[in-house]
Amino acid sequence: MTTLVNIAPVPKFQFSQNGVPLNGGKLFTYAAGTMNKLATYTDQSGGTPNANPIILDANGQGDCWLASGVAYKLILSPSTDTDPPTNPYWTEDNITSSLNVADVQSGVYSNAADTGTANAYAIALSPAPAALTPGMSVGIDAIVASNTGAATLNVNALGALPIQSAGGVALQGGELVATYGAVLRLNHAGTAWVLLQTTGGSLPVIGGTKSEHAINLSQILPISGIVANTATGTSVSTTISFTAPQKGKLMVEATAGTIGPNSPNANISYAPTGATLDGAVGNFTQGSTLSTSSAIFSCAAGPVSIVLTQTAGASGAMNVGATYMFIPTP
Repeated sequence: MTTLVNIAPVPKFQFSQNGVPLNGGKLFTYAAGTMNKLATYTDQSGGTPNANPIILDANGQGDCWLASGVAYKLILSPSTDTDPPTNPYWTEDNITSSLNVADVQSGVYSNAADTGTANAYAIALSPAPAALTPGMSVGIDAIVASNTGAATLNVNALGALPIQSAGGVALQGGELVATYGAVLRLNHAGTAWVLLQTTGGSLPVIGGTKSEHAINLSQILPISGIVANTATGTSVSTTISFTAPQKGKLMVEATAGTIGPNSPNANISYAPTGATLDGAVGNFTQGSTLSTSSAIFSCAAGPVSIVLTQTAGASGAMNVGATYMFIPTP
């Protein structure tokens, strides 16, 4: 296995002037482009900040560990210079350390805790991005409050943008859940955050059209029902009617609520239009209090009508309800 390597960092800074170690020299460290002091550290743990300026030892040496990914301005001055320096040897701006591989792998640069409110989320990445770039991904940790509908995300105060599903649809509610997290990606136009993953809520799904695609609830027609009553020895017809959004399967189940003890051979028949009967099973039998007859139809996209004819037995009456549900297929 290949080992990932980097060039070795300078283990200790050393400065000299005219070949002579800069004993007592002062190294000032500021945020890039400013004169605002910015801490450096005594070792790689980042636990102990240096004095600022760093006072070099007799060999002109000093320890100076930079925060990962942060840009600095460094100014080197003689031991006699003031604070802030007025007579430096040199100034170097926009100095950054190399990224720590472990930090990159941990996602520390692209994840941050939520500091916003319900439906108006906010994170502050460190180091802060200068601008939002299409394709960049961010993670929200420890979401403050669950969303109740459409929501926005503001990254490092660069502007609140809407959070959308992969299909460009606004959130509906319950996708982002308090105390959990989410992963988002800025769309190609840089105008919206696309929700890629949510660890506590429901992830919006684009309606599938192929056999291995997922479907969403908008593609499944709500379960609906009809009820008809028949008298002894009579029949009655009712109609299921709807528009199929695409081809699919229609499942129908007729249930007899009551069949008298003298109601043999009660049954139901189906007459479809815009659909083909795949199969039906079950008759209503004598003495039952809950019997069913089920059928499955193949439907094309467009208007569908199923006429259900329910027939009572020769010497009894029944109350029959029918429920049906459409599920799309590729």
